[in-house]
Amino acid sequence: MNADYVWKLSKFGRLTSTRLRFDDDFADRLNYQLTGLLLFVFVGIIGIRQYV
Repeated sequence: MNADYVWKLSKFGRLTSTRLRFDDDFADRLNYQLTGLLLFVFVGIIGIRQYV
């Protein structure tokens, strides 16, 4: 993999980071952090129930 590609990708990630947003309140930041976690947990629960 080209190192320049990885550098540009990481630079893009920093530009779109939620830390640069100043219009978010506590509820919005909590939503950003918990959405992925809750989605992962519910997918795991459904997957386990389908398996058992």
